[in-house]
Amino acid sequence: MTKPADSIPVTPDEQDPRVNALCYGLKLHGVSSLERIMWLSTTTSTNDMAKQGDTGAALVISNQQQAGRGQAGRSWQSPKGNLYLSLRWTLQHPVSGRLALEVALALVNMPILAHHAGLQIKWPNDLYFKDAKWGGILIEPLHDNQVVIGVGLNLQPMQVQVSDQQVTDLTAIIGQALDVTELAVQTTQALIQACQQFDHGSLELPVRFAGFDALMDRAVVIHSAAQPDIQGKMLGIQPDGALIVSTAEGTKIIYSGQVRAV
Repeated sequence: MTKPADSIPVTPDEQDPRVNALCYGLKLHGVSSLERIMWLSTTTSTNDMAKQGDTGAALVISNQQQAGRGQAGRSWQSPKGNLYLSLRWTLQHPVSGRLALEVALALVNMPILAHHAGLQIKWPNDLYFKDAKWGGILIEPLHDNQVVIGVGLNLQPMQVQVSDQQVTDLTAIIGQALDVTELAVQTTQALIQACQQFDHGSLELPVRFAGFDALMDRAVVIHSAAQPDIQGKMLGIQPDGALIVSTAEGTKIIYSGQVRAV
C-alpha cells in the first residue's frame, strides 16, 4: 500500500537540503507512490542503497558515488557535479531487455532536454550525443518482479576521468547549466513512465527506438565473453528488444553483449 506524496518519509541523516524541493516537485507532478526518498551527499552506490530496507518503492540520489558501476560490473566514474539516481520499483511482469530501452527512450524525451536534436541511444543502455556518451543505465533485478534502475547523467566535463571512450555532458549539449532538482524530478518521472510502458508491452518499441538509434545501418562488432566476436551491420531491434545484425553468415539476433561501431 503506497502513501500519499505529502507523507513520503524522508530519512534525515546526511540528506542534501534539496531533498525538500525534490519531494515538492514530485508531488506537483503527481508522483505519489514512493515510500522512501533519500538524497545523500555521498554513498558507495545508489543502486546498493535502493536495495536496502523494505520492499516498497524507493528513490535514492547521491551527489557522489564511491563505488559506482556500469554494465558488466565495470567501474562508473562518479565525481561530484553529476546526477546519480536509482529507483526501486515493482513491475507487473518479469524484467527483460525491453526495460533498459524503455528507460533510455524516456530519458532522451524528458522535457528538460527540450527534444534536443542529436540525442541518441546506443543499445542496450547508453545515452549518446554525436558518438559521445553522456549517460548510462544499470538495471538489477531483485525478486518478485522488483528491479532497481540506476541512472548516471553527466552534467560536467568528464573526459579527463574517462580515457577509454569519448564522453560529453548535458551542460555542453544543451548550452546551459540545468537545474539539478528539476532534472532529478523529471528523471524519476521518466523511469516510472518507462516501467509503465514496459508493463503495457512496449508497443511499437522498434519504431520508437529507431529514431534515436546511434548505430542504425552502421558496421558494428559485438563482444561477448561466451562466444567469438560478431561483426556485421546494425539493422535495428526486435519487439522484445533484441539486436538485429546482418552478418556474412546471415542475420543474427543478439540479446546481450558489448556493441561498438567500427
